[in-house]
Amino acid sequence: MEWPEFDNKGDLPVGIHRATLAEMLQHFGTGTLRRTLIGQRLDRIYRLASSTGQLARFVVFGSFVTAKPEPADVDVFIIMEDSFELDWVVGEAAVVFDHEAAQNFEGASVFGFVGWPPLAASELRWSTGKSNATKPGAE
Repeated sequence: MEWPEFDNKGDLPVGIHRATLAEMLQHFGTGTLRRTLIGQRLDRIYRLASSTGQLARFVVFGSFVTAKPEPADVDVFIIMEDSFELDWVVGEAAVVFDHEAAQNFEGASVFGFVGWPPLAASELRWSTGKSNATKPGAE
């Protein structure tokens, strides 16, 4: 993939830039030790989310996809298939679906949704973010 030029702030142009994980790691996961380590974390998070067999979309954003030589971490939205059930996740993959654990153990801010596209909060069935939106009916 040919990546667009960064703007004067070091950001990609506004929009969706589709790439394979390998293309993303080749472009953003090199250059500094920090970028290499964060790229390895991103690869692990992708593999763990994919291991469920229910990954629909994997969206990377934040400082990792900028020109910053020392990004803070990697930020990821994982969108799971409609049939995904959080209760089915076991083993190492479970850390990806717990926002705090992903931050502490994987050095990543991971947010997740079931169903694509995530249109409205009323349709949100699961989130690993800091919001209080979780499974329907959970108080």
